[in-house]
Amino acid sequence: MAKVTAGANPPALQSEARAQLTSPLALVALVFFAVNIRTVLLAVPPILPLIQHDLRLSYAATGFLNALPPLVLGILAYPASFVIGRLGAQRAVLISAAGLALLSAARAAAPNAALLILATALMSASMTLGQTALPTIVHERFARFVGQVTAAYSGGMMLGEVIAAALTVPLVLNVLVGGNWRATFLIWSLPVVASLILWVLAMPRGVAARPSAMSAPTAAPASPALNPLRSWRVWQSSILLGCGSLLFFGMDTWIPEYYHHLGRSDGSLALTVLTVGQIPAVVVLSIFGQHLAGKRLGFTLGGGVAAVALVLWFILPPSWGVALSAVIGAASAALFIFGLSLPPLLAHGRGVAQVSGIMMGLGYTIAFFGSFIGGTLWDATGIPITAFIPVLLACVVVTILSLFMPDAPSRRH
Repeated sequence: MAKVTAGANPPALQSEARAQLTSPLALVALVFFAVNIRTVLLAVPPILPLIQHDLRLSYAATGFLNALPPLVLGILAYPASFVIGRLGAQRAVLISAAGLALLSAARAAAPNAALLILATALMSASMTLGQTALPTIVHERFARFVGQVTAAYSGGMMLGEVIAAALTVPLVLNVLVGGNWRATFLIWSLPVVASLILWVLAMPRGVAARPSAMSAPTAAPASPALNPLRSWRVWQSSILLGCGSLLFFGMDTWIPEYYHHLGRSDGSLALTVLTVGQIPAVVVLSIFGQHLAGKRLGFTLGGGVAAVALVLWFILPPSWGVALSAVIGAASAALFIFGLSLPPLLAHGRGVAQVSGIMMGLGYTIAFFGSFIGGTLWDATGIPITAFIPVLLACVVVTILSLFMPDAPSRRH
């Protein structure tokens, strides 16, 4: 065997050194990509009235266009996990970013509603591929900091929601493109291209499968092979993630309508506070999240706090709704982060993508149909408050189910 002389730099050591040097940049690339998979899709709701008018969409078609991203994610997340297993998580994110950028530009050129819906569906599929791959990236490159890194990229997705809602109309539509709603799609595709370039720079091909400085310094202990479809723990985790997602999506859907029915003008403020209220939770968990990642305590506290806040929101005067929306927003963010931290802790290798696919698929399906059931209850009873019953039940389910959930094994060695 050849000796390694002093001052030599063998290829293996070069690769390891490059991996360590790129870890901070990899974290930036991860968070920046997470921001952009939200902005490029959620730039639609603010300009939906213009799209509806110009393309003469029915209300049903308008609602379908707006609901496509979570619906596609719910359907395709598990199949996407097998694509990730074959391509690798880093390459899957690369393809996802390229697809989002190209299809956003194609959506700007769609001449009719059918092609716009088709482009949006394909964009949603690209988003699904990238989002499902992110827990595997965390497992491969940041195994020692699963809770904190998951909080960071989850916060990136939430920040993307805020950016899209806050800037699409006042800045992009009114200032940058002079009221042309099609051109807004082109503007929002530019940061996606930037995230694609950053991803290529941050994730060198030669170190794709090597641990970074933030990965565990030793190999994870051997564990029995996990069959995700037959694991109650995976389904339990999927239900927890779905109920946490329903907490946000259900409130986001029905707060404006509820306040409008009451004849109040502070519904938009409550909705903004619900979204912005997620940020403090993200900041706290980005610092201290490692201590709660995979622990039942986080789910129990998050579900319990949200349930209490919802009950108070129902029984107190509507003027309290704004403050309580902040509490609900923070709880929903915490539950979302805790849920996304589970796949890298429950599985190894390709199993991480499969667990992520099951959890996101079932989770977003619960969120989608929970909001739909809430609207059905309102229609059937004529009582606006009944739209929030599925949301309250979701909080109760999280609180009770988490009490019977064993803590996930830590990957910090």
